[in-house]
Amino acid sequence: MDQMGNIVKQRRKTKAITEKSVRDEAMGTRKMAKEERIRLMEEKNLKKQQEKLQRAALKAEAAEMKKIQKEQQKWEKGKFAVKSIVAEIDIKVVELGSVGGNLLTRFAERGITYRITSNPIERSIVWTMTVPEHISQSSPERIEIQYVLLVYEAEEFCNLVINESLLDHVFSVRSCYPSYTVCYLTNRLMAYINKREQEVYKNLTKDNDWRRPPVEEKEVNETGRKC
Repeated sequence: MDQMGNIVKQRRKTKAITEKSVRDEAMGTRKMAKEERIRLMEEKNLKKQQEKLQRAALKAEAAEMKKIQKEQQKWEKGKFAVKSIVAEIDIKVVELGSVGGNLLTRFAERGITYRITSNPIERSIVWTMTVPEHISQSSPERIEIQYVLLVYEAEEFCNLVINESLLDHVFSVRSCYPSYTVCYLTNRLMAYINKREQEVYKNLTKDNDWRRPPVEEKEVNETGRKC
C-alpha cells in the first residue's frame, strides 16, 4: 500500500511539474511575443523617424538650391555680371554692316568688355560669366555660365527654320561648344517675314513656294535656345 501511495504521489508530482513547465513555457512564449512586438514597433518608429529626417533634409536641400538658383539668376541680370563678361566677337559679325555696328554700340552702352577675334564658328559671339563664390559656395567647383550667340540675317534664319535644319545646326554648334547655351540673334526678323508675306499675297498668280516659318513657336529645348 505504501508503495502504491508513493507511486501516486510521484505521478501527481510529475504532473504538477509538467503543468508548471507548460505554463512557464506558455508565459515565456507570450513574453517573447510581447518583446518581439515591442522590438518591431520600435524599429517601425525608428524607420519612420529616419524617413521623416530624410524628407526634411531633402526639402532643405531643395530650398537651398532654389535660393542659390534665384540668386544666380538675379546676379546674371545685374551690373556685376555684365562687368565680368569678356565677349569674343568673330570678325564676320563686325562685317555684317548695320547689325555688327549696332551690336558693338549696344555692348559699349552696357559696359561689356569685348575683343574682335576669329572664332571657330563664323559670326558667333562667345562669352562666359563666372558666378561669385558666395553664390556658388554649395558647389564643389566654380559655376560658369557660358553662351554662344549666332548672328544671322533674317532670311538665313528663316531658311534654317523652313528647311527644318535648325536643330542640326544647333548640334553642330554644340559639338564645338558642348557646355554652352546656344542663342540666335537676327536683325528685323518679323519685319522681313511680314514683307515676304505681303510679296506672296501680291503675287498669288506666280509660282512661289515660300511659306511663313513658325518662328514664334520654335523652341530649341535641351540643346539650346533662341535669345
